[in-house]
Amino acid sequence: MRILVDDRWRVTARLRVECDVPLETAQRLLHDFRTFLTTDPLHQRITFDHGEPDDPETIRGEAITIRHSMLGVHIDRAGRILRWRPGFELAVSDLSRRGRSVGFPHMCRYVLSERRPRGHSLLYEVRGVWTARWVPRWIVKLWLAWVMAATRGRLLAHLARQ
Repeated sequence: MRILVDDRWRVTARLRVECDVPLETAQRLLHDFRTFLTTDPLHQRITFDHGEPDDPETIRGEAITIRHSMLGVHIDRAGRILRWRPGFELAVSDLSRRGRSVGFPHMCRYVLSERRPRGHSLLYEVRGVWTARWVPRWIVKLWLAWVMAATRGRLLAHLARQ
């Protein structure tokens, strides 16, 4: 896991998850992008803003609402499907409904790749700008490390059930 918060408060967090399951198993999970996105411990529900798309294979560009939940508090955030290669790559934006300059505007990206002789590797990446600059950087890094580690654990649990 690597987490950087630079002098301009830009955040880059990366985690690579190595799993000893067949690639097809991981692809099935990534293909169900709602389940996949809710492996983030804060993401409770994903809905399309303009109704379900006719063809789930072509959801790139679709506006979504990401329901976040923690300790009984629910917040809906705006998002968009930035990249979608079914079974291989998913990237979404995650923005505050109050604007792009508040509430940690960021994107989450997942990229699945095969490794030999079996299993796969999943890159989980978060990029954004930390807007609550009164929070010390070490706490920001600690928070992001918890989110990344919890996401990793939930991903592995989902894969184990497949």
